[in-house]
Amino acid sequence: MRAPSGGYVVRDPAHRDGPEHGLLAAFNTEAPCRRKANRRPGDTARAEVAKLLARFEDGEVVASLAYQALVEDMGRRADEHQQ
Repeated sequence: MRAPSGGYVVRDPAHRDGPEHGLLAAFNTEAPCRRKANRRPGDTARAEVAKLLARFEDGEVVASLAYQALVEDMGRRADEHQQ
């Protein structure tokens, strides 16, 4: 590598090898972290959900992708109308 002054830049071997050693030092041979178990909700959690859903009249919440698309389309049209 040539320096702007016309001379050469000499890198110390420790500076050259430093990033490589730092990267390799980050790895180890320990076992990977335990993954969180995917457990079903317990009785307490189900009771809380039942309390929250009791506010809805029909007792059932349904996610409708068609309704979501309609709402998004209405939002886009409102944005276009304002511009």
